[in-house]
Amino acid sequence: IHSAKEESKTGWAFDELETYLQSEAIKSLKNIRVRGVMGMATNTDDEATIRADFERLAHHYNNLKPFFDNTFDILSMGMSDDYELAIECGSTMVRIGSSIFGNRY
Repeated sequence: IHSAKEESKTGWAFDELETYLQSEAIKSLKNIRVRGVMGMATNTDDEATIRADFERLAHHYNNLKPFFDNTFDILSMGMSDDYELAIECGSTMVRIGSSIFGNRY
């Protein structure tokens, strides 16, 4: 879900995603099981902005649950620099590759 205030990040706008989930198109995907959503916070040092992004993503995740069964259980947000805040805001999956493998070059 596109939540960050950056043009370089992409994803579904929440209202477009919600419309899609109510369409026949999603129902035709018989071999697809959606397990959750993923989003990234704005690339900033401002914790209030990052928290707002994460809280917005968590809110959208909770609003999407009724569209799916009980296997819809993943809220993926948070990376090496902000994963603790993401977990505090409800993340169930973080991406901490650079903490493990180092920065990309």
